[in-house]
Order: sequence, then C-alpha cells, then structure tokens
Amino acid sequence: MNYPSDYIFLPKRDDTFYLDLTKFKNKKVLFVFGDSWTNNLYIKNPYHHWGYLLKCKLNYDILINISSDYDSNYEIFDAIKYVFCQEEFPLQINEELNELDEYKVVIEWSTPMRDSTSVAEMYKPYNLATIPDLKSNEPNTKLWMDYVTNWFRTEIYSYDTQKRILFLQHFFNIHNIDWYSFMGFTPLVEKEFNNSQYDFRKWIDSSRFLFLNGFPNNMQDYLIQQKDPSFNDYIGISEMQFENNRSKYFRNDDEMFTGDGHPNILGLEIMSNKIYDLIINK
Repeated sequence: MNYPSDYIFLPKRDDTFYLDLTKFKNKKVLFVFGDSWTNNLYIKNPYHHWGYLLKCKLNYDILINISSDYDSNYEIFDAIKYVFCQEEFPLQINEELNELDEYKVVIEWSTPMRDSTSVAEMYKPYNLATIPDLKSNEPNTKLWMDYVTNWFRTEIYSYDTQKRILFLQHFFNIHNIDWYSFMGFTPLVEKEFNNSQYDFRKWIDSSRFLFLNGFPNNMQDYLIQQKDPSFNDYIGISEMQFENNRSKYFRNDDEMFTGDGHPNILGLEIMSNKIYDLIINK
C-alpha cells in the first residue's frame, strides 16, 4: 500500500522498536493506536482510513498509525508505552514529544478477551481470535478448548484492560497529553459485571472515552445504529467467531461494513466524524 507522505504507518513493535519523533519537530501530529479496526489494511486507499480522515479534519500535519491485526489490549498498551515513555522509572514522558508543535492520541481498544501474555504461548498456534479444528487430535486443541471452556474468566480480562486504561489516563493527565479512547467492537465491561467489583468505569474520564456507559457501548454497535436506529442488541466481550449475532448487518459487504464486520468506507467516515465531535466538544 502506498501511503501519502503525511501518513506514517508502523505495524509491528518489539524490543528494538524506535520512532524518531525529531523528524516531526514543530509539526501537529495525530497518534492512533489499535488493531485491524485502526490499521484498516483491508481498505486499499489510505485516504479513507479513519485516522487519516481525522487528521485532515483536525488540520494536523502528520498521522502516525501504530496498529496490527489481532492486536490485544496488552500489545496496544505496550505500543503506547514505547512511543510516549522513556525507559527509566518512574515513567517519564519521551522528551522528543516536547519538540512537536501539538499532538493528540486516539486509542481504539480491542476485545479484552484477546490474550498475548505468556499464558497464550502455551496454546499456540491458537489464540482467542482463532478457532481450531475441534476434531483435531493435536494436544493444543484440547488445551485451548479447556482454557476457553473452563478457565477463561471474562471479568479478569476486562479488569486487565480497564487497569491499562486507568494507568494511561493518569500518565496522560500528569503530562498534559490530549487523549481519547473507544472500544472497537465489544463492550469494556460486560453487562453482567456492571457496578460489580470488576467495574472501574467510574474512574475513567467519560468526556474522553466514547461509549463508556450505556448503549451503544462500542464503535461497531454505533455504526449498526446508523444503519438501523432501532438496533439495541447487547453483545458480550467476545470475538466475532464466537458470537456473531450481528452478521445480518455485514453479509452484504456494503459501504458501512465489510463482510467480516470491519468498517467500510462509509463506516470509516462516520467513525472519524464521531471521534472529531468528541475532540472538539471536549
């Protein structure tokens, strides 16, 4: 894919990851983080990606998009830490950011159930975004199924994501970083855990987090409501392969959604407008 000069796309991070921010001195920079809902690689024209549309609406100079397919919220958190934090502790802001004229951060969080911790290494090549052949005799098929069926606890994964959101919120606030967030295609907290010991949303700044409370509680459901204003069908924290009761809204592969439920060109435009409204009305 050929990106315009004002669109920097960085798909992968590891221990050697380094982004030279000095190249953008005195520029207005928009940083976006997420998974496939943010990298939009399935849309061949990068001018239609929601991050680029938002950059243009904000009249910013540069978009830096750091996202990969199937990224977990652990990986999204680490990507943000790589870019904004010095390695020394306590965590301090990357001094190169002070050379930018202005910048904002927008984070699209994935489903909390995606696991990229060392636990997930035990049941590779499967992860919570892939379904194994359930008739397979491979040892990891049984391990994976035992984990999902018996050991997986949604509330713990939701807590892990909320914890990362709160850590970042505190870090961003003490360093005066202008940040915004939303869930891509699942809720942050399942309805069953509303106001429970696993619900920390009262500490999250709702003026910076789209869909934090109420319905819709994620961007996908917001887009569905643009197609069907009567839509109010709650979904839990899941992967589309597990619970795809929204498939009737995707199967036509229209301007709003691709066939697998990702936002298509119209959906990306609506996303960028929704996030822009959040920013300018902050």
